[in-house]
Amino acid sequence: MMTPRAAGFVLLNVSIILYSSCNEVMAWQISSSRSISSPETLPSPRRQFLFEITKTAASVTAAAATSIVMLPQASNAAAAAAPGMTADSARNQLRQAKTTIDDLLQNWSTVEGGGGDAIPDALRTKLGTQGITSSLFQIDKAFKALRQSEYVDDFVEFQETSEEFIGALYRADSMASSANNKTGSGKQTPPAVFIESARVEVAEMQRIANKMNSMVN
Repeated sequence: MMTPRAAGFVLLNVSIILYSSCNEVMAWQISSSRSISSPETLPSPRRQFLFEITKTAASVTAAAATSIVMLPQASNAAAAAAPGMTADSARNQLRQAKTTIDDLLQNWSTVEGGGGDAIPDALRTKLGTQGITSSLFQIDKAFKALRQSEYVDDFVEFQETSEEFIGALYRADSMASSANNKTGSGKQTPPAVFIESARVEVAEMQRIANKMNSMVN
């Protein structure tokens, strides 16, 4: 079965061929008008056939151009939603993600209770950037599915807000990762500094998640 993109290229090639035929016929008409001395001279059947093609070519070319313009739109719409992610499951994941963030901040001391390298590892697991058990795992796919769903009225604002959320998530993950990094022999930044910075970003995630939940019907 021919794909939409392949069909677009076929229509484009057809329009180019017909456009060339139009140019040839127009050149013939100009040449003929100079050489025919009698107005009663009639064109041959072949020339009449070519003349009829010129009228059909314009319609076909217009149809081909319309198809070529519309195909990318259909392709983009199909690619917008994540495979296997429905609007209902995306909405549920957003709600669960908010609960995960609320619990993380409320019980922050339990994350710190592990001590040493266990602190950033436990935090990254909660953030969904390490392992697949957190509801925040691949939350960006849920955002994409919701953006095109009937649950969101203003998809532009929702998109902008989701980008803010992902930004805060990445910063929190970066701070957690930095708490484990030990570079050089000089004075090291205490891991607690990075963990506190991560907590600030998680609090920002909570604020944005509350806003996003209010945007979803």
